[in-house]
Amino acid sequence: MNSCWAIIPVKDLDKSKSRLGPALGLEERVALSLEMLERVVLAASETEGISTLVVSRDQRALVLAQKKGVNTLHDRWQDLNASLEGAAIWCRGHGASSIMVLHADLPLIKPEDIAAMMQPGASSPCVVISPCRRQEGTNALFLRPPGIIPFNFGRGSFQAHLDLAAERGIAAHVHRSPTIATDIDTIEDLDLYRSQLALSVGSCR
Repeated sequence: MNSCWAIIPVKDLDKSKSRLGPALGLEERVALSLEMLERVVLAASETEGISTLVVSRDQRALVLAQKKGVNTLHDRWQDLNASLEGAAIWCRGHGASSIMVLHADLPLIKPEDIAAMMQPGASSPCVVISPCRRQEGTNALFLRPPGIIPFNFGRGSFQAHLDLAAERGIAAHVHRSPTIATDIDTIEDLDLYRSQLALSVGSCR
C-alpha cells in the first residue's frame, strides 16, 4: 500500500523572514509566518492520500499544527537538511513509501498542486522538483521512495536536486506551478503576494 507523508519544516519564527524587516516588525513577521504555515498545513491535510508532519523547534508552530490535527516532530538537528533526514526516517518508520517536502512559506499552495506533484511517482521510483519563481531554490520536493536522493536544500538547490537525480540515473520531473513558486522571502515577494491576494479577492466580488 502506498503511503505519502508531507514534511513541513519550520524554522525558529523569531529568526525567520529577517529580510522582511524593513517592511514588517517582528510580531508581524511571526504572524505572517504562522498564517502561511497554516495555509500549507491545510493544503496538505486536504490532499487525498497524504499524511502531514510538521518538524520544528518553535512551540508556536508545533501548537498550530497540533490544533490542525497533524503530526509534529521536535527539531533537534542543526540544519535544514539534517532536520529533513531525521523527519524522513520518522516517516519511514510510520510506513511512508514516498515523502514530499513542502516549505512553510507557500501561501498560495492548494491541494491540487500537491496531488499533481505526486502523479509522476504513483507507481515507480522518481523525483519531482518544483522550483521557486527565480528557478534557484526548491519549494517542493517529492521522493519515491524516501532517500532515493539526499536532501540538498540551500543556495541553488533546484539544480542541485536535478544533478543528484541524474548522477543516480533516476527519473526527475520538474513541476512548474505559479502557486508553489510563490514563496515569501523578500519585500518584492511580499508585494507580489499582496497583489495576488487583492486580485483574488476582487475576482470573488
